[in-house]
Parts: sequence; structure tokens; C-alpha cells
Amino acid sequence: MTAIKLIGALWFASGVIIAVIQNFVFMYWLKKQGVRFNFGLAGTPGYLDCIYVKWCKSQGRSPKRILLLRVLCLANAILAAIVMMCIMSSAHTK
Repeated sequence: MTAIKLIGALWFASGVIIAVIQNFVFMYWLKKQGVRFNFGLAGTPGYLDCIYVKWCKSQGRSPKRILLLRVLCLANAILAAIVMMCIMSSAHTK
């Protein structure tokens, strides 16, 4: 495995792990705040964000910072997946 493949694999793995852990922590925090949501949908991208926006409106808070952090984390995981697919597909064409 070349260095670029290793870096790509580590980026992809860390991006996915960070996104999953962030979602779990966010879900736990929302539950701790007393927010009701469907646990079965909690892993769906955007579901907890919509619940959070509704909760923020009811509390008179701004959801911008948390949503920006979650969008950046998800974008990082998606970009890492795209890069990893390109690396893997170029390895198979050689």
C-alpha cells in the first residue's frame, strides 16, 4: 500500500468514525435536554438536525453553530469517501 492510499484510507476511516461519534453524542445530548425523537431515524442524515432546529426555535436559540459543525463533519466524510473511491478505482485500472 502506497503512502497516498494509506492517507486516504485513514482519512476515510477517521471521517466516518468522527461522523458516527458526533451523531451519537448529539443524539445523547438532545435526549438529555428532553427532546423527543424517533430513535430508529436518528442515524438518518438531517433528521436530528431538523429536530434540533425545532427545539432551538422553541427555546429562542440560534442553531447556526451546531448545524455548521455537523455540515462540515458530514462534508468531510463525503469528500473522504469520494477521494477513497477515486484511489481505489485507479488502483484497479493499473
